[in-house]
Amino acid sequence: MVFALFDLYFLLSVRSVSECLIVGQMGHLLGQRAVIVAAAAAIAWSSGAPACAAPAANTVDRAMTGGQTAAVPRAAIEAIRSGDSAAALEILRREHDDETNGQPALVQLADLLRTEGQSEASRMTLEEAVVLHPHDPEAHLALADLAWRQRRLSDADLQYRHARKLIDEMGAEAPRRTRLLVWALAGLGSVAEARGQLDAARQSFEELLTLEAAHPQTRFRLASIAFASHDPDTAYAHLREMQPGQAQPAAAEMAMADLYKRAGDLDRAEQWLHRAAEAAPDAVAPQLALAQLLLDSRNNLAAAAEHIAAARELEPDATQPQMFAALAAWSRGELAAAEEILEPLAVRAPDDAVLSAYLASVLAERGGEQRTKRALELAALNASSHPESAAAMAAYGWAAYATGQTALARRQLNAAVQADGSDRDARYYLAKVLYRSGQANAARQQLQAALGGAGRFVHLGEARTWGRELGLATGGE
Repeated sequence: MVFALFDLYFLLSVRSVSECLIVGQMGHLLGQRAVIVAAAAAIAWSSGAPACAAPAANTVDRAMTGGQTAAVPRAAIEAIRSGDSAAALEILRREHDDETNGQPALVQLADLLRTEGQSEASRMTLEEAVVLHPHDPEAHLALADLAWRQRRLSDADLQYRHARKLIDEMGAEAPRRTRLLVWALAGLGSVAEARGQLDAARQSFEELLTLEAAHPQTRFRLASIAFASHDPDTAYAHLREMQPGQAQPAAAEMAMADLYKRAGDLDRAEQWLHRAAEAAPDAVAPQLALAQLLLDSRNNLAAAAEHIAAARELEPDATQPQMFAALAAWSRGELAAAEEILEPLAVRAPDDAVLSAYLASVLAERGGEQRTKRALELAALNASSHPESAAAMAAYGWAAYATGQTALARRQLNAAVQADGSDRDARYYLAKVLYRSGQANAARQQLQAALGGAGRFVHLGEARTWGRELGLATGGE
């Protein structure tokens, strides 16, 4: 389907982990491969880059140069890997000698170089293709994509516009015209939206609808633009049309909830998630989204418990509902119950950083020589395997604290707080470590920051009790 070309721009426009996750939940309801890629990409998200872009780009944007053309010959790939680009080009030219009906061999070579990690060689090859094929839009589109990935919006816009002009000069029956037009319109719309030029973005995406009206990514971008333009009714109408006759109604409601959540309106986000749960009573995604919002944004364990129970009933063997149930038990101080839930999950998914962090923290809190020793071993391995995970750092610090290794605990927890200052439990852990080390004032500061924060806080009750003992303002959550 030619709209596989648009998936890259959709993923690059996603701005946060939570947005990736909501897209993944939508993908589950829509049955869309490319949308589910966004959820997988969320796992590999790192700050400083578009949330889903890095892992998703190599998965999706290959379709931009190969969507309806022949597969790359194996011999060309081997030639690239052996350092012989000239040989690879000759192989590609033999396979695609009629360049009027397919992408220029140089463009395909550039794509191949990029997928093999040779980005500079890929760029130089595209520059050569622009010179040798001045009337072919594909090299310009590929250069525009490169600029877009690097967030050079002005450069991307110029290349997309020039490509669009060349596409308009192609014959209406040119074999590649529709594919290239989709590519150009998606790029132009994404650049305009990134610049806040909502009218221009809307025009590009509406033109895309004339090529395939039901494409979900186009509808989603138009919905986002309408919402940003203070027109939620139009946004919802677009979302309802994402995949007529195939999507469960909850996909549109969940997307509206996410739009409101990103806008900071948690009350309306919760209302839309309740609508989603009513529209799709047999779907686990709305229940999980409600539980996550109530825990992460409101720290409302009592309200979340109902939705956690509903999710577990719908999918009793799924990992996510069980993790929420363990988190709820841990928050209530039911450490044995939390451990019982987490143990089999950890066996099933030993490389899950958050799951391992939960289990290590619970083991450390339960205490006892064997449990704290195992907690430290598990947390150390998890932190080593996931050095960028703030949750892994915090669990390692907490386990070190439980085993009396104060210096190690302080290092790990300082790193965790620096990596994610919104983690209230990590600040609580650090306050404990600092207090034990005789740094009472620093401990009070961290405890006050934890108490004054927003969102999930497993140790809220203990923190409030301790805060009152220290004469701190403990809040009234």
